[in-house]
Amino acid sequence: SEFDTLEEYKKDIRKKLEEENARRAESETENSIIEAVSASSEVDIPKVMIDSQIDSMVQDLNYRLMYQGMKIEDYLKYTKTTMEKLKESYREQAEKAVKTRLVIEEIIKKENIAATKEEKDQKISDMAKKSNKSVEEFTKEAGERETAYIENEIIMDKLFKLLKDNAVIE
Repeated sequence: SEFDTLEEYKKDIRKKLEEENARRAESETENSIIEAVSASSEVDIPKVMIDSQIDSMVQDLNYRLMYQGMKIEDYLKYTKTTMEKLKESYREQAEKAVKTRLVIEEIIKKENIAATKEEKDQKISDMAKKSNKSVEEFTKEAGERETAYIENEIIMDKLFKLLKDNAVIE
């Protein structure tokens, strides 16, 4: 063990649990703010976007079922439903997800929220340090997808900070 005493071990566990609880509370606050902003916004959502979101949700279910060794056709039989009914059951959730995404994109656009080169470099440096790699090594291994993810994470952090700073939480 990396700990010399049981007390040190208990302190480490307590610290990790407190950090996890803080992250969970932060996430719940962010979700509540986004839900409130989205609920109070009026958005015309193209049907094609909702249908696309539903298709993504069905595909996600299909992947999860395949992982468990089941086909979606069997799932539909076992649940005594049809693909049309399954898709319709996802409609409300899909509308909410698309609306939220559109609202977020509009706020980011209107507020000119972007990730600066310095912020991206700092984030990459932090991630490299956490993975015990040099910045060069981490950057080489990280592809475009990872770079886009890092940039999006910075933008979302700025968005949540903006929303929290301007939120009235009751």
